[in-house]
Amino acid sequence: MTEGNQGGEVRKIGYIGLVRIKDSAKKARKPVTEGMLAFTIENFDKVDDRHIIVGSDNNLPFTASRDTHQVDDDDFVLLEVNDFLMTK
Repeated sequence: MTEGNQGGEVRKIGYIGLVRIKDSAKKARKPVTEGMLAFTIENFDKVDDRHIIVGSDNNLPFTASRDTHQVDDDDFVLLEVNDFLMTK
């Protein structure tokens, strides 16, 4: 956004279904649900021209959803989304 287009229309150029991320390479260290990563997306950021990182920083000391006797770990996934990031 710039001052020149502030308050104007926004054009949707695509989307990524972040809640439907599959672990097809089986890299998850925690259990997945029906092949899907199971964590609440709290943040994402562009890493470089090809990748974004999607994360959940379980920074509350009482967050224990997977095992009620153990605090949840931070979760993240690095996605290669080159075509999406190149879209104009």
